Amino acid sequence: MAQMPSLKSTREFLSHRGLLALFGGIYLVSQVIIAVTLHPLVTERMIGLQVTGFSPADYLATFSAWEAEGVMGFYHGHLIFDDIHWVWYTIFLSVALAMTLDAARLSDRWNTVLTFPLIAGICDWFENGLQHMFLSGEDYQMVMQPLTAISTTASIIKWLFAFAAIFLIVGIQLSRLGSKG
Repeated sequence: MAQMPSLKSTREFLSHRGLLALFGGIYLVSQVIIAVTLHPLVTERMIGLQVTGFSPADYLATFSAWEAEGVMGFYHGHLIFDDIHWVWYTIFLSVALAMTLDAARLSDRWNTVLTFPLIAGICDWFENGLQHMFLSGEDYQMVMQPLTAISTTASIIKWLFAFAAIFLIVGIQLSRLGSKG
């Protein structure tokens, strides 16, 4: 039986500038496409739905408002790109984090943080699956408890782990710069 790769071997595999450039570029293009697609929806409702939309009433009110404004198609359309977007930022953040750990010469005890981008990505993938389910039924019949609460919880976990990875990258890099000067 094949052995699962260790976090140490994962860190070694990820610590390459070429991967950072490749997946950073792919992530950037994907992010721009999603931002342009969602531009008509960029309101407090979009973020609010992701972090406070625990009830079906929250979702139905937001969807109704978007329909009334004629922009619901943009929400549907963004999922085409968002369905794969989590892969790009998961790899990009993982590579950036691995390279940061190496640059700071941090021990293998730190390797556990390499799971943060993956946790964020898996939560995003799961959240997107629920969004598809919500949009699939006639009159949004699939928007129901506990699915709305599960989707919002997955979204919050996604944001927490993604931001934790970013804060670690920035914090460790700033600490390195401060110790050099």
